[in-house]
Amino acid sequence: MPIHPDAIGYIRDLGHSEDIPWLEMICDLASSGQTTLSPTNLEIIVQLFLARASYLRQPAPPTAAAVAGAAAPAVERLETIGPFNGFKGLSNALAVSLPKRATIIFGANGSGKSSLCEALQILASHDAPRRPLHDVHAPTTTTPSFSFRFTSDSTSQLWTLSAAYGSHSTVLKYFDAGIAINNIHNSVQPGRIIELSPFKLDVFETAKDHCIDLRTELQRRQTENATLLTNVLEQIRNKFETFEDTVLAALTSTAAAALKVEIKLGDSYTDKSVLDEKLKRKAELEKATSEEGLKLLKGEAAALKALHGEIEPILIACEKLIEIDPVAQARTLKSKEDELEVLAKSLIPSGATLDKLMALIRPANKICSFNYPETRDCPLCKQKLRESELELFKQYAALLTGELDAIITEIRNLLKTSEKNLKVIADSAPDDWAKDSVLTQETVYATKDTGRAVQTRFVVGGEIDQDCKDAASLMRGLSDDLSKSLKEKEKLVEEAGKSRVELIKLLTDITTECQGLLYSKAISKNIELLKDAYGRMRDSAFWDSSLPNFTPVLRKVTSTAKKAHKELVVENFRTR
Repeated sequence: MPIHPDAIGYIRDLGHSEDIPWLEMICDLASSGQTTLSPTNLEIIVQLFLARASYLRQPAPPTAAAVAGAAAPAVERLETIGPFNGFKGLSNALAVSLPKRATIIFGANGSGKSSLCEALQILASHDAPRRPLHDVHAPTTTTPSFSFRFTSDSTSQLWTLSAAYGSHSTVLKYFDAGIAINNIHNSVQPGRIIELSPFKLDVFETAKDHCIDLRTELQRRQTENATLLTNVLEQIRNKFETFEDTVLAALTSTAAAALKVEIKLGDSYTDKSVLDEKLKRKAELEKATSEEGLKLLKGEAAALKALHGEIEPILIACEKLIEIDPVAQARTLKSKEDELEVLAKSLIPSGATLDKLMALIRPANKICSFNYPETRDCPLCKQKLRESELELFKQYAALLTGELDAIITEIRNLLKTSEKNLKVIADSAPDDWAKDSVLTQETVYATKDTGRAVQTRFVVGGEIDQDCKDAASLMRGLSDDLSKSLKEKEKLVEEAGKSRVELIKLLTDITTECQGLLYSKAISKNIELLKDAYGRMRDSAFWDSSLPNFTPVLRKVTSTAKKAHKELVVENFRTR
């Protein structure tokens, strides 16, 4: 006993049972009557095959056992057609009832049998009729139309010229002598006009066609991927041909695992400064291993020493000025002097100033301490000092030993130091630094520009602002770089005089290190190209392993088709 009434149940069972999403969608499409794959459906199936999409499973059809004892579903069929209005030569009152599975219509020639068949053909075939549909013998033209009703219709439907031809082709099949003769002489086209089998076994051929269409598309993509992979591998080999004996210099399509390691190497490359430093060290070692290079190295060391000697005094002056901040100190001095003048106002003689008073009592205090005079005689006039004069001496002493005077003296000394440092900066000549030097233009220009910037910002009466600090900081960086380079070159010159063999060994080691870093840098620079190649390698391996699996799938479709044929056709034939 068949488990399904037709092949649709079997094909859908196949889709559900295999747990292959793309095959399940193909089976569902075939069972729904879609004999060709639309571009959209084909793309969806490809994505399902690549496991980049998921498929929403359709409900499985019920088996025959599930509906055992239930009444067989009613077959959709045409029950009536007519009346007609202006259609061919048919009477407007004509209506044909088709209550049974077989109905015979007969009549004389010209009675309207062919016209009735044309009405049936309009519902069954998408092809437009070749002859006029209106009544050509009527005095006036009426738009042809007719009514019809299927078993599932509650009321009659109306067909007019504005409706589509073949609107019920899935239910109503049309067959006449012309079709019969055509099918005898030519290959039969199932489902186009006449359904040859009520068991719908053609769905299996449709499913196979869909599988073959999918395989063709996947093979196209496999070929396309192989071509692109070949191109990208060639690009990689060309870019890395200078790195002999490396994976990328001789990269092949089967080296996915090795390529993955190289990609990690490129992803981890971040410190460009290490490479620059080692390349610089390599260039210096190359100089030290030859006579000409050693002479150049000594010349560079001498030039660095001279240039460092030019900027070091200016740098010290800048940093001292930043520490002192002369403008701020001048304001503080004025404030302190005003305070001291208020304190000493009662002691300043008529017509004198605080400075003159201080100039008088400072040396006098060294001859005779105003706080504790050794004698009672004035150090200036040699007169005996009375109590009032002794009190005045004590006030002088307090004026000299007070905190304000010490602060004022200290500030004045700082301002004198600032004047000297400003003069050092003003007298410098950055444009004359490193003339005819063997140093690089980049080093010389950077040093001169910084010197000019310092001269512009550190001027008499100028505030020590952030620009001054930035200029001094930049000069400090240049000075440190010059000092470091000088020490390295002097050390190389010294080592070159001891052992050339050792220098060559150092050069070999650092050359190897530089090559490794340059290789990592090149990978980092071309990382997207390498990742593209890695992805295509994986795709290639996927295509190679997955495409041969179509043969078992097609076999399962054929096997299911045989089972359906046996249970539906053979068993039905035996029963009959």
